[in-house]
Amino acid sequence: MYIQSENLSITEGSTYILKKIEDGNAYSGIAYIISPTEYYNSFTDDEFTGELTITKFDMENYIVSGTFWFDVQHPVTGERVKIRDGRFDAQFGL
Repeated sequence: MYIQSENLSITEGSTYILKKIEDGNAYSGIAYIISPTEYYNSFTDDEFTGELTITKFDMENYIVSGTFWFDVQHPVTGERVKIRDGRFDAQFGL
């Protein structure tokens, strides 16, 4: 599972809608590994969305923390996959 952005300005205390991959958006995805040679990716989009809230954004120590939830479509079955109560703490580089 991963959360990314394309040219998105991040600020502490802000909530971002997770939607499709394009400039100015935050988005999320899941990789499904079926076998060493078979895998699929699913991403949030206009129908399968979610939210990301930045709870800490420390530019001095390069730490970002937050919470998230999102839905994606299973790439094989088409079912809605619900990811809930997600949380992260990560270091980043500029």
